[in-house]
Order: sequence, then C-alpha cells, then structure tokens
Amino acid sequence: MDLECDQTGRTPLVVAFALGSDASTGAALVAVTEAFPRGNPLLAARWGAVVRNAAWSALLQLALDHAAERNLTPGGLSLAGGQFHLTAASPLKAA
Repeated sequence: MDLECDQTGRTPLVVAFALGSDASTGAALVAVTEAFPRGNPLLAARWGAVVRNAAWSALLQLALDHAAERNLTPGGLSLAGGQFHLTAASPLKAA
C-alpha cells in the first residue's frame, strides 16, 4: 500500500501474510504476519498497524464476498502452486 508524507514522499508499505497451503486443515481463516510492514521505518512505526489491519480486512472481505456469491460461509484462504485460493463451505451447526 502506497503512503505519502512530507518527510518521506510516496513510498510503499508491504504487508506479507503467511497462509496455509490447504484450506481443509481446519485453520483456514488464519494468517501470520510480521509486527510491522516492510518499507520506510518512519511510516511503518506510525501507520503499520493500520495498514496491516486494512490489508487483512480486505482479504477477509474477499472471502466473505466469494462465499456470499455461493450462498455459503467463508471456508478458507490458502496459497498453493503460486495461486491464491478462496474456499466456501456450508455454515457450521451448533449441537
């Protein structure tokens, strides 16, 4: 995500998420990332958490939209073979 201020000019902050390679493993809507995005340290220190949360929110919204198109619930996000995969599943039922 490109950010800009007087002190740094326009520069990107990169949020790298690590996702599983198989959405059927159970932890399908879980990801890990670094504490701060990569890029300018001044911008990362001030805006890093906001950028990280916005990027994760965008990924979750993709999962919600994908599932809603199929009348299902989000099932997972995964990476396999260099491709990003969205999985939709039937809603869980409480016992």
